[in-house]
This record gives sequence, structure tokens and C-alpha cells, in this order.
Amino acid sequence: MKSVAWKGDHPITSYYGWRTDPITGIRSFHDGVDVSMPIGTELYATVNGKVRLATTDSYGGKYIQIQTSDGRGHWCLHLSEFKVKAGDMIQKGNLIGLSGNSGHSTGPHTHFGLQSNATVWSSHIDPLPDLQVLAESARFKKGDRIIFTDIQNIRKGSGIAYDLISKSAVGQIGTVWDEPRQTDGYWWYDIHIDGGGSGWCADVGKFQIYTQENPTNCQEEVNRLLEQNRGLSEALGASEAQVRESQEERKRLEGLLEAEKIESKELEARYKDLEEKRKRLEGEKNEAVRLLNEYKNGRFVWIVDFLEKLFPKKK
Repeated sequence: MKSVAWKGDHPITSYYGWRTDPITGIRSFHDGVDVSMPIGTELYATVNGKVRLATTDSYGGKYIQIQTSDGRGHWCLHLSEFKVKAGDMIQKGNLIGLSGNSGHSTGPHTHFGLQSNATVWSSHIDPLPDLQVLAESARFKKGDRIIFTDIQNIRKGSGIAYDLISKSAVGQIGTVWDEPRQTDGYWWYDIHIDGGGSGWCADVGKFQIYTQENPTNCQEEVNRLLEQNRGLSEALGASEAQVRESQEERKRLEGLLEAEKIESKELEARYKDLEEKRKRLEGEKNEAVRLLNEYKNGRFVWIVDFLEKLFPKKK
């Protein structure tokens, strides 16, 4: 491939302009053109200049920036291999690298871009002059009947700057009311929906030509979703039954715990009562021993001796 690397058998897969990022899903500005090509395809310089950058980051992967004498920066992103290094002076037609799939990429391709000022990243929003091409021809024309196959934003006008009116529903049918317009990198269609409502919709693959086969396909999808919903309802019912069983088991365990607390209190009361009885008997015993000692040491010693002889202590 020489000079214009995106010509020939390498189709443009993403154009310059606003788009939904295929990785993040966020609406953002695509500041270049993506050209599909096998990994390892040779890439040649389209201009004379100096290689200002030949480096790697998480977004562009391996990428090169060539700065021309007018200060512009020409970019090639997602390379697999460098054939030049920063500081090299190159001529148009020099081999600069091999295409790849590095960095923020959805598949093997090369991103081409142009800056008006090579040293200011914020100016990296200029389209290449020879890439001011339209996307493929509009898929629909005025008068076509279409059916929505996914949820689609509907706006007041043909562009993302216009306010959002509503969103379509899968299976809604409408008519293209006006000629298509191209804005922000998309073809836009003024669609009047059967049953009421109208607005402009960008062609992002969420509607197609309406045929008699479409309702059948939609009904099949409805049936599939109903069956899926039935399965989810059954699973939800089983989960609710498990929750009820868990709640009943929790109540049973709480009842057992309460019974254990009551029994524990009763045992504590019985222990306290027995302890008081023990202390009382201990006091009576001590009093009896005291009296016995007094009798031994007092005038009733002969009675104690007589009793001890009469009832000798067991050995």
C-alpha cells in the first residue's frame, strides 16, 4: 500500500465525526478514520516530515505522529510494529510501520487522523482533507415503511444537537416522511410512527424495512421474552418461598432462644434460693458448734462427757 493506505481492499469501518464508542458505549467524537486491514499490513508515509512521536499508550497502542513543515500532525494509531523512531526525517512513500490491533481497539485496523497543530492535543479534531467522504449510501428513502428492532432515540431534528423527544419501542412501525439527511456522521430519517408520534432517527442499525415477515419475527421475540419472563417469575417464586422458610426458621430459632433465656432465669433463681439455704444451714451449724464448745468448757461438762460416753463418736 502506498500513499493512501485506506484505498483498495481495506474498507473504512468508522468515519470522522460523532459516534457511540464501540468499547465504552459513550457518545464521543471520533477524530479520524478507521480502516480495516490485517495485522502486519505495511503502512507508508503520505507526507514529508519529521517523526515527532513513535510511542505507546493505552488508547492509541503503538502510534506514530509525523509533523510536517506547516506544523500539522499526521497520525497512525494501533500499530503492531514501528519502522521509524522519533526524530527520523522521512519522505512520502517511506515505510513507517505495520498495522495492528494495539490499544483501545475492537479489531485489526489503522486509525488515521490529522491535527492543525501537532503540539496541541486538543486540536486533534481536524478531518484529513482527502477523507471528506460520505458514509455509504442511505439505506432508506422517502416513503419506505420501517419497523424498529431495538429501542431508538427520536429527536426534534436531524442531528444530535436537537432535543430528545422520545424513544421507540421494539416492533413499532412507521414511514420515512422526508428525504434522508446526513449529519454528525449519520444518515437521519424523519419517521412518522403508526398510531401517532414522529421525529428524526439516526440510522444506527435499530430499524429496518418492514415486510410481512417482520411481525412474525417480532412475535417470536415477544414469545421468547414472555417465556423468559415466565422462567424469571418461577425463579422469583422459588426465591420468595426460600425467604419465607428462612423467616420461619429464624422465628423458630428466636423462640428457642427466648425459651433458653427464660430457663436460664429460672435456674438462676433456683441457684440463688439454694445458696441462701446453704448460708442459713452453715450459720446454724456454726451456732451449734459454738454452743457445744460453751457446754464443753462450762458447767455442763459432765453432761457432755455422759453424752459422749453414751453416744461414742464413730471412728
